[in-house]
Amino acid sequence: MFVFELGKGIMNGLKPRGRKAWDLFLSCLSSLRAGISFDFAEIPMLPLGRSEKNEKN
Repeated sequence: MFVFELGKGIMNGLKPRGRKAWDLFLSCLSSLRAGISFDFAEIPMLPLGRSEKNEKN
C-alpha cells in the first residue's frame, strides 16, 4: 500500500511538469542499482548505487 501511494504521489507531482520531467525521473530510476547483501551478523543491507551502463563519461 505504501509503494502504491508513493508512486501515486510522484506521478501527481510530476504530471503538471510535463513529459520531460517524467522521462528524467524514469531515467534516474533506471540508473539505480540495488542489491541485498548480508553482513557478518546476517543483517540485511540494501546499498544503492548507479549502474555503469547508464553513466556518461
